[in-house]
Amino acid sequence: MSVRAASLKGRIPDAALSFIDQKLTEHKVRLLITRTRKSKSGDYRAPYQQLGHRISINGTLNQYAFLIVLLHELAHLEVWNKYRNKVLPHGIEWQQMFTQLSLPLMNITVFPDDLLEELSLFFQRPPASSAGALHLARALKKYDKNAEEITLLEEIPMGSQFMLPDGRVFVKELKQRTRFKCYCLNNKRYYLVSPVAEVIHRSAMA
Repeated sequence: MSVRAASLKGRIPDAALSFIDQKLTEHKVRLLITRTRKSKSGDYRAPYQQLGHRISINGTLNQYAFLIVLLHELAHLEVWNKYRNKVLPHGIEWQQMFTQLSLPLMNITVFPDDLLEELSLFFQRPPASSAGALHLARALKKYDKNAEEITLLEEIPMGSQFMLPDGRVFVKELKQRTRFKCYCLNNKRYYLVSPVAEVIHRSAMA
């Protein structure tokens, strides 16, 4: 096992280690595992001057979410190698590459049955983020270490007050398409918040 593969052990399913190690080695990827970032789960940076391909992934993701995000970023790398900046970041080329890269890992040795079912739907038209596929996002959260302690915005009653991890307090109001319109008590502004956002319900804050 390479040093890179050893660093990923426990972060992705063991059955995926060899495949991922091969891809990272082939493209000489510098992989950075970061602390939690609220704005994104992963990031790809194309080669620049003396720097090669760089991918960063949130280290707090569970092993299945980590693997999916890593495949997402590897798809960006493959598309950049083939098209450079001539195509849209999440256009049809990226969608096809993401699906193609992931297919070898879509089996029971890597993912549990419930995730395989959601992933089969997800890859019919991959969105820009796993959060963009709410059913998959919900399924992935079940595998978080503290899953039983997590409360999602969609689980609390309309009109409830809740707090986000950054400390801001909101009131849950109307649902608009795929998100909830929420009023922030801190700055008196409205925001659209994902239904699968992790929140602290007011009753739990008391």
